[in-house]
Amino acid sequence: QQIFLSRGLNPSTATYEWNFYLNGTLDGSADNSAKVPNLSAALYIGNSTGENFDGKISNVHIYDRHLEAREVLQNYNALKHRFI
Repeated sequence: QQIFLSRGLNPSTATYEWNFYLNGTLDGSADNSAKVPNLSAALYIGNSTGENFDGKISNVHIYDRHLEAREVLQNYNALKHRFI
């Protein structure tokens, strides 16, 4: 299974939200009113306040905009051969 997480500004609600995709299909979302992180600070992937992610992270992509569902599906279809 491929799990994809995205966080971005939802232009229709003007709020930040997390979107959770499973195998290229939106599986859930959650509002998040946290501020945009300090872009000059270090970025940690798989580690937060000393808590380490116990698993494998195969790909990380950082975009300068919120991806639409069709773009997530397109990315999933382009990469799924690596994991299936």
